[in-house]
Amino acid sequence: MHKVELLRLPEGPVASGGEEEDVALGEVSAFLELGRETPQPVGFEDYCGLVTVAKQWPQVERELNLASLYELRALLLHGTAQPLGNKMRPFKFPHLEPQYAVAHGAGLEGFLQCEKELVRRHGRAASVAEYGSYCNYLRDLLAPVPWTRPLRSRLYDISRSDRSNEQKYEETIQLVGEYTDVLRRKIVTIDHSRWVREARIYQIFPRAFNLAGWREAQGRPIGSCSGKFFVDFDVHDLENLIEKGFNSIYIIGAFPIGKVHAKGFAGGSPFSIKCHWIVDPAHGTDSDVKNFVLMCNRRGVSVVVDLVLNHSAVDADLVKRRPDCYIYRESQPKDPNGHVFQEETGLWLQHGGYLDNREGQGLVREYWKDTLQFNLWNPDTRRLHIASTNDLLQRYNFNGFRVDMAYQMLNSYFEKNWQCELDTTRYPRPSREFLEELISAVKIEHPGTAFIAEGYDGWQELSEAGFDAIFGLNDMDCNHKHHKGWYKGLMSRSPEQIRQAITRNAFLHCCQTGGADMFTFIGDHDRPAPWRDPESVDGRGGFGQVWVYGATWLTLLKPGPLLFYGGQEGMFDAPCDEDYKAITFKWPVTINWSGVKDEYGGFVNYTLRMYQMIQERLGPGELHFTLLEPEDDVKQQQPWVGYVIHRADDEPPFSKWIAIVANPTDAQVKVECSRPDLGVSFKINLDSCGPHGVEAVCNIL
Repeated sequence: MHKVELLRLPEGPVASGGEEEDVALGEVSAFLELGRETPQPVGFEDYCGLVTVAKQWPQVERELNLASLYELRALLLHGTAQPLGNKMRPFKFPHLEPQYAVAHGAGLEGFLQCEKELVRRHGRAASVAEYGSYCNYLRDLLAPVPWTRPLRSRLYDISRSDRSNEQKYEETIQLVGEYTDVLRRKIVTIDHSRWVREARIYQIFPRAFNLAGWREAQGRPIGSCSGKFFVDFDVHDLENLIEKGFNSIYIIGAFPIGKVHAKGFAGGSPFSIKCHWIVDPAHGTDSDVKNFVLMCNRRGVSVVVDLVLNHSAVDADLVKRRPDCYIYRESQPKDPNGHVFQEETGLWLQHGGYLDNREGQGLVREYWKDTLQFNLWNPDTRRLHIASTNDLLQRYNFNGFRVDMAYQMLNSYFEKNWQCELDTTRYPRPSREFLEELISAVKIEHPGTAFIAEGYDGWQELSEAGFDAIFGLNDMDCNHKHHKGWYKGLMSRSPEQIRQAITRNAFLHCCQTGGADMFTFIGDHDRPAPWRDPESVDGRGGFGQVWVYGATWLTLLKPGPLLFYGGQEGMFDAPCDEDYKAITFKWPVTINWSGVKDEYGGFVNYTLRMYQMIQERLGPGELHFTLLEPEDDVKQQQPWVGYVIHRADDEPPFSKWIAIVANPTDAQVKVECSRPDLGVSFKINLDSCGPHGVEAVCNIL
């Protein structure tokens, strides 16, 4: 066993709440010559002509890079388009147990990762027996892409050789692995929004944030607080977030909010937007916003804001100017409750909403009465949204968007929600996803812009559309049983579901470059306070006052994109009778920062500093993580959960590692972890679920 130690900060125990070379691979890399800039099925002479044009017109070069990016993502994760329009499915391994029977994605990365894990668990014999199935899968995946022909030829020659199936299998897996590495290196060079995969975002709701109280709680002078966020938030405030390990800021409520049918008395929902292309002057002038973004970017901090394109406020500027961009009826509908009458045009405009499956009632449409629903099947609406989004970036230089209700804008969801309200002869279902159209159009002009989806379903379609990351609430359309989303996995307190969530998240962040990563969180503006008991308010709660420590520990220490809602470290919670959120939109709320000195607040700050220590101990460079779990025969006796953090460029067995473990149960747990393949081995005891039921263990560095 390696000599190991418990990793602790100098202040004391965990729950103290203390103070604060790119080598070409022969024929494998031939695509670099024929497909370097474009995946389009064009002749070599045509390709050379495109490159010549690209040198003269930068936009053409960006278009070619973007087309390459989408095709690379298809090969690596999503799967390529099949004949007759069929969608490629992830490869199934029917010869082994269900938990690892289906690859995490339809492309090369999902196939190779799952195959590698199966070999580790069961040896090569079963995989060698499936060699013929592997060949068929690779043929179907690669055939639609012309520049993969050299690889296809090599694979065909191997399959027709007189070598044994074992030799053919080994040569095929090695060749495909090397080819996949080439594709990964290529995608990294042309994908300029990959910064979001390492984003640790601090979320701020300016209306409730209480900047003066925040400064005072830190023992700092209150200074200037005019009430204009982009004016008041200064470099010292920014440095405070940087010191805590955050490298991005996400601001909600940055845009003007509608007044008609506004929710409550606090100013309305920040997602009922009156004007989509300007920041609310109440937060500062255009110049103030640009200076704020510049201040952040100069210190390596990215700025993310909301992009709300599914609906608008009832009194939005577009309602009078372009009512045809909304879903409407010309005569009074049978259900006027879901519409607003516009006297100027005589139209009944549809409220925004969605279909909810209520127990005993079936599908029932829920309305957001302070919004109107955009018609996303209208080409004019799509063009308007693309133009306004590009204008936002041109005006303010934001670095990324959190796209509100992204999954509800997918064609499949939009059709389910609104087809009965649309004239489908005039507005038939588009062949192209609006979100893919939006993201590709924006990234041609602004390649570094990151898109983060609020997606509680439709993960495959959202990733294919070009999203860089998706909120990890749940993953309802995953290939395996159980939820694979981070939040729902942790909420279950089931060791098996938590391990499933870690496995899924580790694949998305560490093993694939061809699709969206998973944003993890323990709470945001739509969630109850993390420490609230699960069934405390209207059946909506958090992790509870005990398991919240383990959930926080596993979330804040894990590499990859993180969202942290400002106010949680202060244990602020102010729900109302009509709203279970920690910070309601319905009533005026100001965060009281005094709770930051309480036990949980101290634990949060301790954990944030622990993450920085982990980075220091493992050294510079990107960090990855891998699931740790007990052996199958002792899982019931050792229901602990965790993962091992290591440098991304360190091949197993890892020379440096830090294990993060937690106990989700109410009894003490013995942790006996032995993974010789990873170089990880240790034994410790964990107290029952709570502040002492978490631990960090590392080998001596």
